[in-house]
Amino acid sequence: MIASYRKAIEVKSDFADAYLNLGVLLKEEVEEAIRSLLLAVNLDPTLRTGFFQLFHAFLGAGSDGKTSLVTHFSSICILSRDYCLCGFST
Repeated sequence: MIASYRKAIEVKSDFADAYLNLGVLLKEEVEEAIRSLLLAVNLDPTLRTGFFQLFHAFLGAGSDGKTSLVTHFSSICILSRDYCLCGFST
């Protein structure tokens, strides 16, 4: 499946859903997953699932990911004012 999404991106580099699905599949490779998910939400700011997956990918990255989440969170909110995930669980 990963190879299929990479091929789809190679053919159509602005295919937000392919970046989203690739990011979800790469959850064990957190940095690459985050890059893919960031591309997805940048390409399609209405992709709510992308923001949800990105949020969880950052949290799954450990303390470095949480720092990155804070760094990127404000730009994500600006990027998608209507779809921003502004909830945290403690």
